[in-house]
Amino acid sequence: MFQAKAKNLRYHVLASDYDGTLALKRRVDAPTIRALEAFLATGRRPVLVTGRELQELLDIFP
Repeated sequence: MFQAKAKNLRYHVLASDYDGTLALKRRVDAPTIRALEAFLATGRRPVLVTGRELQELLDIFP
């Protein structure tokens, strides 16, 4: 899926919306979580682009 060669990365961040992109009906499905975990394993970082308050987001997607 993602190559774990951090030294050859061109992009270091993935910016994504939460509602309707990563989550549907306030739930993130297992394949999306696995993809995010694989992405993190490459040394890259996800950035959530959302209108939600941080605490609300942490409550539903810790």
